[in-house]
Formats: sequence, structure tokens, C-alpha cells
Amino acid sequence: MPVFRPAPPAKVVVGTGQGGCRSSLISAGELARVTAYVTTGNFDEIWSNNAVAQRNLAFLTLLVASGIRQGEARQLKVSDVDLATCEMRIERRHDDPADPRIIEPNAKTYDRIIPFGASVAQVLEDYILGAGSDAAEKHGSSFIFLSHDNRTQGTPISGRTAENIVSELGQHLGVDGLTPHHLRHGWMQNLADWAAATGIDAAEFERFANNQGGWSYVSKMAAEYRGDHLTEAAFKAGLIVQGDRS
Repeated sequence: MPVFRPAPPAKVVVGTGQGGCRSSLISAGELARVTAYVTTGNFDEIWSNNAVAQRNLAFLTLLVASGIRQGEARQLKVSDVDLATCEMRIERRHDDPADPRIIEPNAKTYDRIIPFGASVAQVLEDYILGAGSDAAEKHGSSFIFLSHDNRTQGTPISGRTAENIVSELGQHLGVDGLTPHHLRHGWMQNLADWAAATGIDAAEFERFANNQGGWSYVSKMAAEYRGDHLTEAAFKAGLIVQGDRS
């Protein structure tokens, strides 16, 4: 009987999600290292401005822990987050009169409620009641993630700023080309790992993942992530078979 020897998937191809077919190669190990640093790292090593470091910690923690899109995070208002119940509302807000940005961020798909853990709530609370509150007073902004630049202080951050935050984290860790979409991809892969470990079947995984990812219930996006996970699982199984028969 022939031995199963699939080519090793050394890198995971992840699109940036910013339009077009642009993509970069980030390994699962690198994504795990990024997540670990967001959880335990010292952000003052990257950003010397304490207010900026506090905001970026809150922003990156939310992306890593919830899998929401960077545009969805940028449109969040303080009133959308319930720190007591550890839940946030993602809503579609086209032409929001409270948003001064020329290019407004928005939820790309469906409104939904996203749960998060107590540690995430603490990080958000520290920023919202700390540096975020000081910046919000400048323009009376209702948004969570604000600029701390002298010229634009108190205005909601742009898409470019969001991209730069993630890119600068990647540069600090030696992970070139890191984007917010990579963090979303890593979150979905972790969800697929959890589903496999707990015996959740494909249909139930797709239903839950589509809801949390903001896709329609008939979307095949979650299935694509699960397919990536199954490919990796098959490769690992193949290595075990090779070891048994060598």
C-alpha cells in the first residue's frame, strides 16, 4: 500500500482583504507568535507614546480575540460595548452623521453580537476610561479607537492607521507583511481547531462561524477556513503514517 506523503504546507496563503488579489505568506507558527505577544508582550517596546501603546493594545487585543474586521473595530462606539456582560454589537451604519471620516468604516455584512472574555474587557476598559477618554474630550467623539496625534487628537482612526498598527507589530516581531486580515484568519483557524477538538460537526461549525464572522448562513467562507484546517490535519496524519511505516 503506498505511503501518504503530501507536500508540507510550510506557509499559509492569506489574502489581505483590501481588494484585488494581493496576498502574503504568513505561517501558522508566526500567527501564534503574534497572538502570544498581543496577550503578554510589552507594547511600550514598539510605541513610546503611552496613549498610543494603550490604544494599540486594545485594538489588537480585540482583533485577535474576536476575529472582527479592522473596519468593524474602527466603527465601534463606546455605547456598542457592554463591559459588564462582555459583549459588543457590530452594526451597519452607512452615512453615520457622527463619523467625520471621508471614508467611513462599516460592517461589510450582517449585524451581530460578539462575546469576549474578561481579560479583553479589562484591556478595553483601561483604554476607554484612560487615554481614550482624554482623547474623546477633544472633539466629544463617541468612537472607541481615536487618534492621539497632536494635530488629529480625538478623531476616529483611519484605515491606514489600523493597517500601520498591525504592520508595526509585525515588523517588531519579524513577521513581514502582517495585516489585520491575517489576524482574522488566525482567529478563524483557532476556531476550527476548537471545533475539531470538541467534536463539532461541519454543519454546526459553519453555522456558528458564519454568525461570528459576519457572513450569511448560506455563505461558504467558514467552510474554506475549515478546509484549510482539514488539509493541515491530513498532512499531520500523513506524517504519523510515514513514521509508523518507516
